[in-house]
Amino acid sequence: MKSEYYNIVNDIINNKDYMRLKSEVHHYSYERYSHCIDVSYKVYRVCKRLHLDYVSATRAAVVHDYFFNGEFTGKSKFYRITHHHEKALANACEITSLSSKEKNIISSHMFPIGGVLPRCLESVIVDLIDDVVALKEVVSCRYHLIKNVAYCLVVCVLFWK
Repeated sequence: MKSEYYNIVNDIINNKDYMRLKSEVHHYSYERYSHCIDVSYKVYRVCKRLHLDYVSATRAAVVHDYFFNGEFTGKSKFYRITHHHEKALANACEITSLSSKEKNIISSHMFPIGGVLPRCLESVIVDLIDDVVALKEVVSCRYHLIKNVAYCLVVCVLFWK
């Protein structure tokens, strides 16, 4: 199954410009590259199981957050959250051709707080899976921070003289 997934996204994830996402911070401590891979692989598995257009959904999911923080210099965080789909779509169009379905998937992945109305079930699935993965990343980051602070406090108390 993973080999089919890689055949679907290989041209995108090995693109030199796309690989710059490995240096972009996303959801506090994750690489945007890893986030996109995680979302797209989950989308691939769900859409394939549901006999949907898993190829289009997977390809769109892997570029749904294909933007760089520097593209939003001087803009608020809220602006970036509600408008990054536009940059992701423009950037994706520079490295691969996209169908109208794939464009809708990318443009609607932040619906309803940003983006356009989802026009197909694959768009809704990408939106929901992106939300779940993002929540996992944010909670995980907070959990590790709290765990490390608690560990430091315990060490301080044990060695306090």
